[in-house]
Amino acid sequence: MTGGLLRKLRGRSLRELSFRAAQWAAVLGERTGIAADVRQAPSTSSNSALRAALPAWSSPRHTAALAWQIDPAGAAALIARARRIAAGQLDLLGYHSLDFGRPTQWHLDPVHDRRAPMGHWSTVPFLDATRVGDHKVIWELNRHQHFVTLAQAALLTGDAFFVRTVERELASWLDANPPKQGINWASSLEAAFRAISWCWTLSLLRDEGLDPALVSRAVRMLRLHGRHIARNLSTYFSPNTHLTGEALGLLYLGCTLPDLSESPQWRAQGWSILREELFRQTYDDGVYYEHSLHYQRYVADFYLHALLLQRGSGAPFDDVALARVQDGLDVLQYAMRGDGTLPLIGDDDGGRLLPLDSHGVADVRPTLALGASLANWTPSVPGLDAPELTPVWVLGATAPVAAPGARSRSRLFRTGGFAMLRTGWQGDADGILLRTGPHTHPRIGGAHAHADQLSVDVSFHGRALISDSGTCSYVADAEARRAFRSAFAHNALTLSGSNGTEPLGPFGWHTTRDAWTEAWVESSVAGLVSARLLGSGQPMQHTRTVLQFEGMGFVIHDQIEVAQPGDIVASYQLAPGVTCELHGTIALLRQPGEGLVVLQISGAVAVSEEPGWVAPVYGQRLPATRIVCRLAAPGGQGSLFTTLSRAEARVTARPVEGGLELTGAYLRMILRAGNPGDAALDEGRSDAPMAWVARDSAGALVHAGRIGGTVLRHPGMPVLAAERADTWQIARRTSEGWLLLGDALLAGSA
Repeated sequence: MTGGLLRKLRGRSLRELSFRAAQWAAVLGERTGIAADVRQAPSTSSNSALRAALPAWSSPRHTAALAWQIDPAGAAALIARARRIAAGQLDLLGYHSLDFGRPTQWHLDPVHDRRAPMGHWSTVPFLDATRVGDHKVIWELNRHQHFVTLAQAALLTGDAFFVRTVERELASWLDANPPKQGINWASSLEAAFRAISWCWTLSLLRDEGLDPALVSRAVRMLRLHGRHIARNLSTYFSPNTHLTGEALGLLYLGCTLPDLSESPQWRAQGWSILREELFRQTYDDGVYYEHSLHYQRYVADFYLHALLLQRGSGAPFDDVALARVQDGLDVLQYAMRGDGTLPLIGDDDGGRLLPLDSHGVADVRPTLALGASLANWTPSVPGLDAPELTPVWVLGATAPVAAPGARSRSRLFRTGGFAMLRTGWQGDADGILLRTGPHTHPRIGGAHAHADQLSVDVSFHGRALISDSGTCSYVADAEARRAFRSAFAHNALTLSGSNGTEPLGPFGWHTTRDAWTEAWVESSVAGLVSARLLGSGQPMQHTRTVLQFEGMGFVIHDQIEVAQPGDIVASYQLAPGVTCELHGTIALLRQPGEGLVVLQISGAVAVSEEPGWVAPVYGQRLPATRIVCRLAAPGGQGSLFTTLSRAEARVTARPVEGGLELTGAYLRMILRAGNPGDAALDEGRSDAPMAWVARDSAGALVHAGRIGGTVLRHPGMPVLAAERADTWQIARRTSEGWLLLGDALLAGSA
């Protein structure tokens, strides 16, 4: 036992050891009954009134009237949800109509029929699913975000029934959760989320006849929450969104209850942590360092609320921090599909900071709309200048939002590891996201990352077509946790089921592999990203290039080298509801209510349909078809082309020596993709590893390009030449002659 303790302590700084010692001393004081907080909630002064920390709280009834005015359907949906909540039917995470009993059983996981034991919070084994069930389900209930929905319904309807329901549930929780006892004190982040919900609920209902004695009791418990959070920060335990969420909870408490003696310290400490962690938890391009788009959204929400709280308290939110928040919003809008949903990249725990609207959990538009209202950030997405419920409930007004700005359709977030190629910003646009960059960050160890390097997520008609598999579970189903994080669950290549990245436990990794972006091109006629897995001595080397051609769709080119025999598999997990009709190496894919998409594969030994799973939200898994391509690598090398196009484009793909011939309704392209070296390209020649020429239906050249190499020569067009091989050039014919669209270094070039 002593040896195990010493191993845990080895390598830790004196500051960390001191911090942990102070936390453990406080725990001992609570467990032995010495600490006063264990016996009762701390008293508060009689003048500890609630302050309207957010603009919407100054006049909640006006806010509700405005919500009715701008979105009657959304307001009605909130009321309907509140009625179901009052009837004891809760939708949490991916579960519907959960019944926690009457009175509410606050320590129950009804999904797995487990009840967490009571006792001091430090003794509750919340990660032991056999004793507790899924702690995520219990904690989601105890975040009390449904209290906020009930408060919204009370304001929208004027019905005191919803106020009485809040009173009943709040009193029940206070009775069932003595200070520091039970699972609901075991996570400082969960205490922070609950405190934020209470601040919202009490503030929205301040003029709606809440029982004053109950409010006083709740404020005393909020003070205890603040003290508990401040004493048990996740500074070294989970220095990710746990820590920033806890800091936001302190900021909320300090701004909402300014008369408490601790409030100035909570405000200062909360903002200090948030400010520092903003630059520690995001890369310089705004990507969140755990490589999860769901948690990327959490970060954006945290900082947008912090921005508003800071402004309301008269404290500064400097321009440097604001610029990093804007970068994070850019990540979300470029990753977003046309229907507003985010790909399921990395972990998705199914939660939100506050669900103030009727949108689904995957819909990121409320966050972007709030960012456009608050953060001096101009979106590219049309429609965000229209009123949204979330900004109204936060701001109490319809803030003017600038019209969408003129930005590139595609974007590489090279440091953080996301590349997005899009056909436009309209709602039915097509897009493809490639996961590249680092797999983990040394500070957190990839707790919420997946083995998804070089995986793609593809949308057509603005909706998911080829999807990441999602998350499903954290600890309640260990087999599912491992399967959904594995390389085979992603739209990438594996050798014997692995890409060299292997999970270790629910939140760790035994081995990891990074990827490097070697090329990035964005122009009006073509876009390209090329990346390769890093790591010498690995059984498999893999380079994936994704191209987008105007009017032709997407081409994915995979090049592999293997050092040992094994099953080489390329997988494409279709989104739930997408049907597949397989004809040899051609798959006809149909999204519900949308047109046909044609997927064509060249280079595979065999293509088959297999059963798969997608978890669109935590706790839920849906059956979905998986397209599996088994490859051969003669001589240790192999190549695979996958073409995706709308059926109306009538694109067909035919392998030719050293590349691919694409024939569509209006264009015919010869695409060379392989090793560099002077070789024929249509009627010309090029030494570029990636080059093409395109002709219209009459046979006339319309555009051509080279990625890498030094030259592309073809009759009837200017020579594309450069001294350096790490450059790209694209030429397009216009009515006035040939126009050079690009002549630039590739991504990663010095």
